Amino acid sequence: MQRPDGGEISFVLGRRSTSLTHSHLGRQPLSYSRSTMKPHSTKSIRKRSERTFAGLPLFDIAYGPDADQGERSGKAHGIIAVGNEARGWLALGDSARGYVAVGGKARGLIALGGKAIGLIAVGGMSLGVIALGGLAFGAIAMGGLAAGGIAVGGRSVGFLSVDKRRGRKSGNTSI
Repeated sequence: MQRPDGGEISFVLGRRSTSLTHSHLGRQPLSYSRSTMKPHSTKSIRKRSERTFAGLPLFDIAYGPDADQGERSGKAHGIIAVGNEARGWLALGDSARGYVAVGGKARGLIALGGKAIGLIAVGGMSLGVIALGGLAFGAIAMGGLAAGGIAVGGRSVGFLSVDKRRGRKSGNTSI
């Protein structure tokens, strides 16, 4: 494809290379191909404490696939667990379960994440006794859309509900 100023433009389609030419500036074409770009990382990280407490390692870190154990994603189990799938007292990862869980999908007594379920849940979508988030469901719920016994938010539904458009309402059952 020719540009109006005489330059050449090509696009990457599949594994074809791309070339950019600025003949009006006297530059040589630049070539890029998929094979020279950084490939998708398949690096995995595994670290585990030798010390244990209550039968669990003090820390366990597991990210990425592990062909030796047949894992497609890292599964960490420990007092402090960090990984793609983390299970522990303090769990940090894409999918986290623990007393304190932080991650994309978090479940625990205290859960912080995109989807949080717990006694105290904070996240984009949260479910808990105390729930805070964009979409919150719980006995006490605060968020953009909140539903529960006591609900506070932009839109709220609950026994006692306070929202932006109506102020304080008792026995509110409609959005």
